Amino acid sequence: MSAEPSQIEKIGRVVSAIEAGKAPSVLFLYGEEEFLITEARERITEALKRRLGEAAELVEVPGGVEDLRAILSELLSSSLFSSNKVVLVRDFTAVAGKGASKKKEVLDFAGRLGAGLPKGKFCVLSVCESGTPVAAFAKSLKNAVVLNFPKIKSFPGMQVQRDPLFAFVGEFLTRSGKTITSDAFLALKDSVGTDLRTICSELEKLCLFVGEKNRIDAKDVDAIVSAARQRASFELADAVARKNVGQAFETLANLLRENTPPLFIVQSLASQFRYLLQARVLLSRHLDEAQVSAMSFFRFRDGMMKELVGLVPMFGSGPTNLLTRNPFVIHKSLQMATKFSHKELAAALVKVSETDAAIKRSLAPASQLVRSLVLDLAAPSS
Repeated sequence: MSAEPSQIEKIGRVVSAIEAGKAPSVLFLYGEEEFLITEARERITEALKRRLGEAAELVEVPGGVEDLRAILSELLSSSLFSSNKVVLVRDFTAVAGKGASKKKEVLDFAGRLGAGLPKGKFCVLSVCESGTPVAAFAKSLKNAVVLNFPKIKSFPGMQVQRDPLFAFVGEFLTRSGKTITSDAFLALKDSVGTDLRTICSELEKLCLFVGEKNRIDAKDVDAIVSAARQRASFELADAVARKNVGQAFETLANLLRENTPPLFIVQSLASQFRYLLQARVLLSRHLDEAQVSAMSFFRFRDGMMKELVGLVPMFGSGPTNLLTRNPFVIHKSLQMATKFSHKELAAALVKVSETDAAIKRSLAPASQLVRSLVLDLAAPSS
């Protein structure tokens, strides 16, 4: 759930190159992490505007296959107002177009970009997609900056079987005739940390919960162990959304008092803000914001929830997709998202990612870092 520091650094290096006048005129951003793509696109666009001056023209163009000629026309035409121009394509869906003729058009487009643009003209393309066609387009671009933001994994590729704590958990459960899956163990460890007393307490609850079932799986952990802390994480995110610093710090203090690992708190915030960003997209493109704000949970569950079923593929598969969560989480996220702009959510996710990296690198005490993060997120905008 945390962004690799190198991704943030890559964005910074591109921005520095632009400000120094050393960046190519074509920049392509793609991948599965929408908040990083958004952050990169906004920082790059702002850097280009600073570099080219206030008179520079910023033109946004749609990104379908049918729009390729319009994009080139904007890049190659002269403006009455300024010779400097930035053509921004936020959703370059042409790159994933199917069919031989469409693929040829896209490759021809890449070739024309690679041949060079007039002085003072820049093209920024971005798309929240990955896969073979997108990678092929990225590879075909010449004299361009290409930034790929792949999906950030929640857990490193550790071998669970070799983890001493996994062996301890296995031995503890043997007394009750139970076993635990690797995914459930990782979820347990991610939720409660490595304090043995806390782990034993949660394992006892899990044994009672599963009853006669012999194996504990990730769903059991999510239902029993994570539920209370997820509710607290929602409360923390809600306090941040309302810019209620006092409530945010009270909720954080309760979590820390219960020995919740600071890294878990940060990763929970990453999950919450990722959901909020997806909710913001849904509100902007598909839903009536005023209606969502006033809608009770039961009306949402029995009505609007059915309309969202067809939108599930928008955010991929797995637990990072808001629309695969239970209706309460979706309803709460949509209502909380009304308090944020898309830009605010993207910026918050970057701050959370940087704190995650700082904790892992032990740059300061973890509890101090998470307190600074919460203060930064909850403080009223100046």
